[in-house]
Amino acid sequence: MRRDLATVLVEWQETWAPELIEREFDLSLVPWELNKVVTFAGCRRTGKTYLMFQLINELAKTAEKESIFYINFEDERLEKGIETLTELIPTIEELYGKKERLYLFLDEIQNVENWDSWVRRVNDSRKDVKLFLSGSSSKLSSREIPTSLRGRAITFEVFPLSFREFLKFKEFKIPERLEFSREKPELLNLLREYVLYGGFPEVVLTGDVRIKRMLVRDYFNTIIALDVVERYGIRNPEELRAFIRLLLNSEYSSLSKL
Repeated sequence: MRRDLATVLVEWQETWAPELIEREFDLSLVPWELNKVVTFAGCRRTGKTYLMFQLINELAKTAEKESIFYINFEDERLEKGIETLTELIPTIEELYGKKERLYLFLDEIQNVENWDSWVRRVNDSRKDVKLFLSGSSSKLSSREIPTSLRGRAITFEVFPLSFREFLKFKEFKIPERLEFSREKPELLNLLREYVLYGGFPEVVLTGDVRIKRMLVRDYFNTIIALDVVERYGIRNPEELRAFIRLLLNSEYSSLSKL
């Protein structure tokens, strides 16, 4: 048994998924009974992890808690070799016993080299194991998913909050007769905020405008650096940033000041 892996698994069972504001996600779309890997792909910071937690909390209403495990492969305690994945199920079974069905939620799995070969083997050979994976759009979208998993996976694209979800996060309920309601000015102010700063959950839940701007600027730079420049080998990243700023340039956009 790998001690670092066992530590992460036990820690998960002791802490469990956090309380969260639920996204609008149709759980009936999840192919529970089909032999399919479920993947969540999307831009960084759109809430893929918390959508997995939402699914975990729902699953825990009917499934045994010790049959559900979440692992984040950005955890520095875990080695990023294929051996960690190979030993995952045996370690769980040694710690908690063999379950009728095992649900594995593996976050940022693309950090593990050759992860797709393990996923294919487990999906094909272990009908008692259901896999849920998450990663950035550049790694796990339906177009980017490894060839070995084509036909074996169903991908859900995760986007920033819709305006309706944004209002839910703000705990604002639209009145029935909006046109004559005293709530209309507040709704318009929220709409301006949504247009200006967007629907990234962390940004939405941050009250300080200065922090909002810092977060949006950080997201902008990180997405450009990791998902575009690094991936496609852009030789002139500053020119790319200048071009994107030009596209986003607007007096209503905080990105124009990045």
